[in-house]
Amino acid sequence: MDAKQFGSFLAKQRKEKGYTQKELAEHLGVTDKAISRWENGHGYPDIESLEPLAKELGVSLMELLHGEVAADEAIVNTLEITMENRQRERKRTVILYAVTMSFFVLFSILKNIPFAGTITMGIAALYGVSGLALTLRGHGQTENGAFLRRTNVFYGVLLLMVAIGILFLLLGTSIQVATS
Repeated sequence: MDAKQFGSFLAKQRKEKGYTQKELAEHLGVTDKAISRWENGHGYPDIESLEPLAKELGVSLMELLHGEVAADEAIVNTLEITMENRQRERKRTVILYAVTMSFFVLFSILKNIPFAGTITMGIAALYGVSGLALTLRGHGQTENGAFLRRTNVFYGVLLLMVAIGILFLLLGTSIQVATS
């Protein structure tokens, strides 16, 4: 790879990340003039700067050395599999919502719960199912998504607590109506 190709790749990746030459230089512990020289094709970074540079730009070391982002078949396949998994997950969630709502509507009809109670139970079911789905999704994530995992578990448990609270309120209201 020639220095011009490396320099244009470096400049493109830096701009995509929203860094100025000075900001990138500060992150790497070099001068902004060094970044300018590399981008203009007047030299290369030293070997010790390559790995931190690749990391800062969000590219692999091989991509940095080749001067192009790899979009090989493995990456494309991984993206396709991820999209298929998301579609399957959405379908399962919709089916779970439908079954849960049907169950609560049937239950309310059989137990003579007023219509407002049916709506309340439906809302509680939505919160409960959403909370359960988020909690389970959070437990299934890898360490790479630790923040996302903790966030999903937190909001999942929060939604489950809201659903349980709504059901307790509904139960308390039903007991008062039955004793009146």
